[in-house]
Amino acid sequence: MSSYMTETLERIVAIQIDAVKSVCVADSVPFGAYSQRNFPYFKNRWMGTQYEDQSMDFQMRTITVGMRLVVGHFTSIYDGAWERLLYELVPLVESAFSTNHWLQLANEGAVRGMSADPASFQPSPCFLFYQVPKMQGFEVGIEWLMDIQFHISNQRKY
Repeated sequence: MSSYMTETLERIVAIQIDAVKSVCVADSVPFGAYSQRNFPYFKNRWMGTQYEDQSMDFQMRTITVGMRLVVGHFTSIYDGAWERLLYELVPLVESAFSTNHWLQLANEGAVRGMSADPASFQPSPCFLFYQVPKMQGFEVGIEWLMDIQFHISNQRKY
């Protein structure tokens, strides 16, 4: 059985691919240190966890996931085509996550352990160029953050 974090990232990947399929075929991976030559693609990374004890037996954990949509690698001449593609894809991705607060798939309910509170989806302010170590040039894309809460049992062994 996979962890709640693994299951969450796998659901995010599936939702991203499904969200943009009416416009293009996109890849998506559940990790951040990634690059490929075919565009567009998503890469997702765990960005931290906040812990709050609810009682002696339960803890609320809020994980933050960073989602990046990459539409190109900027190395020299740029004609605006990547921004035009983002204008098509961003509304689809934002709609998919802002209406699917519990990361449900067609045949599956919410992620195991997820709280009754909906995931918090935070859209990015703008189109960006991201410098990536060991890459000549920049990734061209946009990022979103998602905070997802889980109720975790603190069963102590005595």
